[in-house]
Amino acid sequence: TAAQTSANSQLTTDKSVSISGEYIGILFQGTVAISLAVKPAFGIVDTVGGETRLVRPVQLLMFGTELGSGDYMAAPFIAPSFAEGFAVCPRGWILALDSTATGEQTGRGGSCTQCRISQYSVNPLAGASSGVPSCFNCPRSAICSGGDEVRFTRGRWVVANGMYTLVGCPQGFQLVNTIGGQFSHDAQDCVACSKSQYIINPNNSAFACQNCPIGASCDGSTLTSLVAGAVWAADNTTGRYVLQSCPPGYERQATTVDAQQCAWCAAGKYCVGGSAAAVSCLDGQYAPPGSNASSDCKSAVMVELIAVLPMSQEQFGAAQQADFLSSVALASDVPVGFVYITQVVSTRRAASGIQITSRVAANSADKAQDVASRLSAERLNTQLEARNLPKVTSFSARAVITPSSFDSFELSTVVGGSVGGFVVFLLALLGVGVLLRRLREQAAYRALVAAFRSAKPGDPAGHAFTSFKLHKSYAAVQVLGKGTFGCVVKMRTVNGNQVVAIKMLVPQRGTAFDDRERRQLMREAGVLELMTRCKCEHAVHLAGIEAVVLGTELAWFALEYLNGDNMEAVVRDPERGPIGDVEAIRAARSVLAALKVMHAEGLVHRDIKPANIMRCSPGSHDSANPRIAAHNYAPESTSSRARKPAAVWRQGNIGGGGSGEVSSDSVVLGGNGTAKDGESRDGSFGREGVGVGQSGVATYKLIDFGTSLGVDERLAREAMMTMDVGRAVGAGTP
Repeated sequence: TAAQTSANSQLTTDKSVSISGEYIGILFQGTVAISLAVKPAFGIVDTVGGETRLVRPVQLLMFGTELGSGDYMAAPFIAPSFAEGFAVCPRGWILALDSTATGEQTGRGGSCTQCRISQYSVNPLAGASSGVPSCFNCPRSAICSGGDEVRFTRGRWVVANGMYTLVGCPQGFQLVNTIGGQFSHDAQDCVACSKSQYIINPNNSAFACQNCPIGASCDGSTLTSLVAGAVWAADNTTGRYVLQSCPPGYERQATTVDAQQCAWCAAGKYCVGGSAAAVSCLDGQYAPPGSNASSDCKSAVMVELIAVLPMSQEQFGAAQQADFLSSVALASDVPVGFVYITQVVSTRRAASGIQITSRVAANSADKAQDVASRLSAERLNTQLEARNLPKVTSFSARAVITPSSFDSFELSTVVGGSVGGFVVFLLALLGVGVLLRRLREQAAYRALVAAFRSAKPGDPAGHAFTSFKLHKSYAAVQVLGKGTFGCVVKMRTVNGNQVVAIKMLVPQRGTAFDDRERRQLMREAGVLELMTRCKCEHAVHLAGIEAVVLGTELAWFALEYLNGDNMEAVVRDPERGPIGDVEAIRAARSVLAALKVMHAEGLVHRDIKPANIMRCSPGSHDSANPRIAAHNYAPESTSSRARKPAAVWRQGNIGGGGSGEVSSDSVVLGGNGTAKDGESRDGSFGREGVGVGQSGVATYKLIDFGTSLGVDERLAREAMMTMDVGRAVGAGTP
């Protein structure tokens, strides 16, 4: 058998299209239908224009010898027709051409070949190599069953240039389609961004996953500012968000793209917001952290501390500066918000290290002298060692009196020696007055402790709760809750304009807080101020004129009053509990939102339980204004509010816990419904979920931060994993 062609009116055999085999079959009688596979020679194959043309027309001739009689037999000439262009082969097949020309004339033999599993074809003339039809490898985010059967697992795909092309990805995925800057079919994929990243446009390969700046939180898809009122703008050239401005009370910091943040204005400075830098107060003035105007700078007496550390300026970075400030604050027994660094310079000899000049603010000369007397190289070195900082090689501390500090002096400081006798008389009267006031305070304190012991939630709150230092600001209404060494009392301001919840705490033993209790109180105050400053709607906020007061024998926090009940009471109530799935999701998501703010600052809560989650009635509370708490810091060591600037909350312990050990009184200073993603082959994506804070539904808030603890990245993970839970953690889930 052979294929015949007509050339010069003569039949010649084209062996290149011959059909193998001696014979096809034996026909005894009747007729037979025969199917043949023929591989013709192509003279033109245009993979772009879609044109295919044979070298010459093909005719088939069937002939042979009859086996019985030996007679010659032949069939009529058959002129087959071939499919052409993009339809030359069925969908899922490709036109496979011989590598070289064959036959008596120029041309390349070709046949249709089906693509195997893990490959596909939607155009028989297209191929991975230019000008050569071939099957395409299956994309990474697809399943290919051979031929044209392709099922995509993610992304939106279209057919372009004879192949599937990725044109869009779901939110939180980066569109990848290049290798070395050149398009690559096999590299096409939707690559998920990590939870610490964001992406501006998932439908454009020019936009990549970007690391989350320290001033924002990211979920792998979007960027959310940690500070309300901060303005972030998308830069479509770089594919990154750029911090443009910050609200008043914050300073815009953008030394690098990843370091962009709105930093809480440091002590001794004020920040007007926008893109303006922080402005230092005049010499002899102090402004609390978060100040936003020059009027916040008040006269104060400063304790100037000059210390030399054996390290370089490059080694004394932001984290080390935060640790140094914490060490000075604890060594002088003042809140860290009253300590700030004014200058860091290298000493004359490089081996000597750096000279750090810092100041501690006090509201009187006597208190400044008291702070200066407490500050010693020994106490400071103890705190520095706890934070893995070197000991000071040189140290001095002194009170600095400037003309602008005069209005902060007490009477005994201002009056000169020329009126010494009169001063002695006045001091004697003053001493008697102080003694009488102290006796009254002691009686009021004993009444307060007695009221603590006998108080029960729901009882009316008597005058004893405000007789000791609170009567000028508040009137007690009702006992809301009671703990081990304190209670929460509903109070109303004396002018009746505001209702707050005062959390009052007394020492567990004796009449004065010990070091461990003070650190715990400062830690709780810091977390409350963090939640207030970040305007976290899923945690209780500070409120009132005296927001945080940490005294020697009494501490209190003025909190926003929440009208509702804790979730433990809700679920145990037969009429209200157990709660449904949707409400459980709302409550859990609210708690997670509050924890996200804490975890972003390197803090863990350690006591998540239903009793510490408040279910608030719709519209029953208003978030406290963080400026109320931020502007009521009295620069004194025994009764003050412990504001910690944002730069302090990054690394290092605030006290306790030696190197390699985590203790329950150590802290580290560091720095929304269910959803279902679906997709289809054409790239449609949907999301449905349960919202939080919807109109007309209850809201949920985390209300207790007394057991919060910081996680120092420098400590081994095993230290946290092997803690004695019963000793170091206490109640609740660590």
